[in-house]
Amino acid sequence: MNCRICNKEIDEGTVCVECLKNTDQELLTIEERKKKNEIIDNKETKTGCISLIIVAAIGVIFFSMGMVLVGIFIILVGVCAVLSRGSAPACPACQRRGTIQDISKQLVSTRETTKKVKKTVERVRKDGSYNAGTIPERYEIEDYIPAIEKTYQITYKCNKCGYLGHRTEQETVEK
Repeated sequence: MNCRICNKEIDEGTVCVECLKNTDQELLTIEERKKKNEIIDNKETKTGCISLIIVAAIGVIFFSMGMVLVGIFIILVGVCAVLSRGSAPACPACQRRGTIQDISKQLVSTRETTKKVKKTVERVRKDGSYNAGTIPERYEIEDYIPAIEKTYQITYKCNKCGYLGHRTEQETVEK
């Protein structure tokens, strides 16, 4: 079996890995785009893990040199950068990336619930003043407040093939 683009001999599929990586998605079939998306997702996972390890190592080096705040800052920035990466979702029908666009958002249901919040409480004297020369006591408590959970049905459309799809999202807001 040969690659349909470069005629290189391949074991399976219709396109070799090199052509799959370098060819524009418009020239690929749906199956080939799906395979390309899997390669991209695997590559992003691997590079994300390696980047996280490198950033953590650099942060630990600064941390061990006595620059605690610099080390913590580097680790936090690196973790945020790696976690915020991500590629655009692929259309389920044509497997093209970056073509999905939300076209409507409808409220499907609401229900009353509670939401856990943390509150900082400051302990003071009965007359409302602090003891002279003392630091007020502060502590956090967890409390449940009334909230509303909203469920939305979002309709999205592929700009290339016209595929219409639906997904649901939930949002909890304070009452």
